[in-house]
Amino acid sequence: MSSTNVRFLAFGRFSEDTLITSYSSEPKFSDNFQKEALNILKKLNLLNLRPEERQKIKTANGAWFCRVSPNQIAIIVLCGEDYPERHAYTMLQDAQAELEKIPNFQTVTRANITKSLNKPLETIIKKYSDLSSIDGLAQANNTVNQIQNTMSKNIEQQIKNMAKLEETQKRSALLKDSSGIFLDNSVEMRKIQQERLMRMRIIIGVVILLVLLLLYKAIF
Repeated sequence: MSSTNVRFLAFGRFSEDTLITSYSSEPKFSDNFQKEALNILKKLNLLNLRPEERQKIKTANGAWFCRVSPNQIAIIVLCGEDYPERHAYTMLQDAQAELEKIPNFQTVTRANITKSLNKPLETIIKKYSDLSSIDGLAQANNTVNQIQNTMSKNIEQQIKNMAKLEETQKRSALLKDSSGIFLDNSVEMRKIQQERLMRMRIIIGVVILLVLLLLYKAIF
């Protein structure tokens, strides 16, 4: 089942716990929905829901959106649990408007109401089951979601690429650091060798100077 399906729409008198009429988009579950709708009416009665007040009740079948008309008639609709509330309550208003088009709807028989509302309720359910046809925002949201999914995949790929690049850069930096250490060691060794060579030259110079002095004294 889609999370945005409209499954069951009904009118009832919660003060009497009776359904006036109903329409189901899933006929095989209609009896189950009717039983649950009667339980919803009982809950609304306990809640003492007043005219124009709204109530949302979640069950195993989805989410029930409820509204009471000024004539004390409850209009209830069962939708998927993620169905947008703004559309659910607008749907209830449209359903109420269809009921009030029936002359003397408060006194006519349930059979006549069902006959009069069967087609309008079917049309309303079909209309509000297709969110993209009634709400440009919903359509835009679908487009945004698709773009977000595409972007998420692209970002994930970019992250993977960046991770690979970062790993390559780390290896390059490690090699550079290693070569730098080697270079530093070479420079240091060169300095040490130059210092040693300088000391050797000084020592040799001193020795030569001493030898020359001794030769001079021996001769003279």
